[in-house]
Amino acid sequence: MKVLVPLLALAMFSLCTYSYFEFEHHLPYPTLKEVASNYQSYVGERVFIFGTVAGVTEETCVISAGNLNFTIDHIPTRVGDKVEVLGRLGENYRIAVEKVLVYERMSYFMEFCRSLVGAALLAFFFLMYWKFKIKKFKFVGRK
Repeated sequence: MKVLVPLLALAMFSLCTYSYFEFEHHLPYPTLKEVASNYQSYVGERVFIFGTVAGVTEETCVISAGNLNFTIDHIPTRVGDKVEVLGRLGENYRIAVEKVLVYERMSYFMEFCRSLVGAALLAFFFLMYWKFKIKKFKFVGRK
């Protein structure tokens, strides 16, 4: 048991490290970095872009992803919303949309607010039963 737990922890750490460094090689679509470096070779291929709505007109929306701006047909969004776009890359940074997901700006930030409230509640309940002893530099149970 004393050997198995460290081996399992080492295996898990190795898999996480591999996944962190190599995940882009296993994606089904070209990355934004690849599209930016050689745009013309990806024209006509399916791409997946995650970005922010930078501009909206009656006919188009401009999606800012990294340092590139892509144009798609109009969808009901507002400037600042986050979008995920799957589609075919065309000339002049235009994407023919197959699927699009829109995350409204407020709902996107509310996820972080809910997480902060959850973390505060967790800390509150933890500190109800435990206290930190600075001299011993450890948590001890409250009586």
